[in-house]
Amino acid sequence: MTDSPVALAQAYFNAIVERRLDEVLGLYIKSNHMLVFDEGPGWSFVGYDQVAASWRQFFGGSLVLRGCRWVEPPVSEEGGDLAWLAGTIGLELQVGDLVKRVKVRGTLVLRRVDGHWRIAHEHFSQPSDDPYHRGDWLPRTH
Repeated sequence: MTDSPVALAQAYFNAIVERRLDEVLGLYIKSNHMLVFDEGPGWSFVGYDQVAASWRQFFGGSLVLRGCRWVEPPVSEEGGDLAWLAGTIGLELQVGDLVKRVKVRGTLVLRRVDGHWRIAHEHFSQPSDDPYHRGDWLPRTH
């Protein structure tokens, strides 16, 4: 199931949507040095225990992730026991009767543990709207 970085990401997305907490947590490396930048209200989680606590709160809360898919095929690279993959992800979220679709940027850094890829770092975010108050230096194509 997690023999390739893309397969791990798909297993991760599926486990979140299907609300399988133990499977989600099993896809992370169990390290106090891991770092997660979540696409949520907080800044970061350091270490497996903080990440696990965050997922427990998420699954116990009112926000439900109904869909999670790559908007375009992810870009990835492997080298030895490390790999990364990144791309744009479409999310479908629900809170009560409100359903919202959003896009985020997602990056996973993976480490091979006992022959299987595990998440060592993740970063999900959305672009900021003019964060430096200087206008965008790129034309709007995305």
